[in-house]
Amino acid sequence: MNLDINDLYFEPYPEVDFRITDKKLSVTSPWIMIDVEVDEDLEKLHDIVNSIEGNVENFKRPEVQEFLRFFVDYPISFMKVKKPNASIPQKGKCKISDYIPSKMELLKKVDPSIDETFLERMGINKKWNNSISDALNFSHIIDDKYSPIALYSYLNYLMFVTDYTGEPVYEKLNELKQNNESDFFEVVKLILRQSYYITSNCCDSISPAIELSDSTRDLAINYEKSERGHHMLVERSFSALCDDDISKYKLFDQTQFCMTLLKYTAQNSMMSFASSLTAFESSGFGEEDQIARLLRASSKPLSANGLDKHFEINAKEGHAMIGLEFVKLMDVISRDDVISACIAIEVQTELGHSSQNKVMEYIKSL
Repeated sequence: MNLDINDLYFEPYPEVDFRITDKKLSVTSPWIMIDVEVDEDLEKLHDIVNSIEGNVENFKRPEVQEFLRFFVDYPISFMKVKKPNASIPQKGKCKISDYIPSKMELLKKVDPSIDETFLERMGINKKWNNSISDALNFSHIIDDKYSPIALYSYLNYLMFVTDYTGEPVYEKLNELKQNNESDFFEVVKLILRQSYYITSNCCDSISPAIELSDSTRDLAINYEKSERGHHMLVERSFSALCDDDISKYKLFDQTQFCMTLLKYTAQNSMMSFASSLTAFESSGFGEEDQIARLLRASSKPLSANGLDKHFEINAKEGHAMIGLEFVKLMDVISRDDVISACIAIEVQTELGHSSQNKVMEYIKSL
C-alpha cells in the first residue's frame, strides 16, 4: 500500500519564499536556497508563483501541485495524504487520542538507566515539545496505516523551524575569530572533537539498518559504504590546526548519546532511522561547511581542506536528503512507528541544541 508521490498533496512550508528575477526562479528559506534557470513558460511560472503567494486555496490547482512536486527532493513543502472519501478510520481502530507514552518511557527502551537527572544533563525536556497527536493526524491514512512520506515532511519542518531559531553560534565564532584568533581555534578544535566522534562511530551506528528491511537494504549498504573514512577528513582539518591528540579535547555527553540513539533507531525502526538522518545531514543544504568557511578566512586556511572535502563528498552523494530516499522505499507504517520517529527527531534536535549551548558557554568563558 505504499503511496506514490502523485498520491500526495503539496503545501509549501510557511517560511519558504518563491521569487522570479529575470530568468531565474529563487526558492528561499532560513535553511535552504535554490536557484533554477528558466528559459521558457515564464508567464505561466509567474502565474504559479503569484498563486502560491496569494491564497492557500490556490495550492489545489493542478499546475501548482505539479510545480511543487518538482521540488520533492528539497525540504520546502508539507506532503499530505490525499484521503479518499471511503478512508475514514473505523470505530475502535487506531484512535488518534489513544495513549501516548512519555519521552522517559520511550528513552528507557534506548537505555534503561536513563532518569530525570540524565534528561536534565542532556538538555532534554521531560515533556513532549511537539504534539504527537498532530503528527499522527497529519500522516494518518486509514486504520493503523500512516504515510511515511507525509510524516517525514512534517517532522522535517519541525526540526528546521526549531533549528533556525537558536543562538547564532557561527556569528559568535566569526566575531571571536576577528577579536582573538587563538581562542577561535580552540573553539573550532572542540567542535571538531564532536565531529570526529560522530564520523568515527557513524558506520557502526547505521549498519544495523541494513537488516531492517529488504526494500531499503541496498540503499543502507551504499549509505554505510559512503560514510567510511569521513573521520579522517575531520582529523585532517584538526591536524592542520595543531599537533595535539584530538582525544585531548572534551567529548560532550550529548555527542555520545546522539550516536547511541541513532544506532538504536537503526536496530529497531526504519522510520525513526530515516527521520534521524536529517538531524545529522541537514548542514548539507548550505552552500559550504560553515566552519570551513571561517577557517579559510583565518591565518590557517589549509585547515579548511578536510572539512571542505567532507562537505563535497556528502553533497555529491546527496546525503542532505538521504532520509527521504529511505522513506520513498518504505511501505505504510504503524502508529508505533510514528511515535518512535517523533521521539527520535525531537531528542536528536534537543541534543543538537544542547551541544550548541555548550559551545556557546565555552566561547563566553574565554
